[in-house]
Amino acid sequence: MSDLKAFEVDNGEGIYYCGSYRSAGEAKADAAGLFGMEFTDVRVQRVPYLDPFDLGGFEDECPNETVLAWLRHGHGWSISYEEYLDPDDLATESDWEALCNKLGVGYPDRYKPVSHE
Repeated sequence: MSDLKAFEVDNGEGIYYCGSYRSAGEAKADAAGLFGMEFTDVRVQRVPYLDPFDLGGFEDECPNETVLAWLRHGHGWSISYEEYLDPDDLATESDWEALCNKLGVGYPDRYKPVSHE
């Protein structure tokens, strides 16, 4: 098992990035350099449900499986400036299957929506 942990960071403009790092300090240092922020101003948060994925650094593209995990936990995802995925729009299992087909990933049980009630 990898010693890397998943973190998210806000780039200061409300856009979140995910990356895999050994520690919060390493994630903060990378984000500070990448986004031109002061180290003390950077806030990173752990995202444990993304630990199984190799996310690379904050500047890297996340694997499509990550998008599904992110949505499954109730967070939106911007595919591009023109396309935003809202988990509330994925109301049925067929919606999730269609998204998996679009992203070119399988649809195992772990991607089925979880209830947030």
